[in-house]
Amino acid sequence: MKPIKALPKAKRGKSAEYENALKQFLQGNEKFCEVSKKGVKAMSLLTALKQRINNNKELKGKIVVYSRKVDGEVKVILEKK
Repeated sequence: MKPIKALPKAKRGKSAEYENALKQFLQGNEKFCEVSKKGVKAMSLLTALKQRINNNKELKGKIVVYSRKVDGEVKVILEKK
């Protein structure tokens, strides 16, 4: 065992990081976009993006987030409405 003085801080993504990516997608010309983040599981990313969209009046109803299994790997997809 190794004693520690304090608990390490959680390494969570900043909400602004996700919101900026969603706003960039909304402003772009693409109808679909695949999203990934190093060190974050697809389903965790999917949940985080859905929460950001549902909590932001500017984004709600304009972007849909879902997952698809492609070649045995789960992909997170954004779609403009």
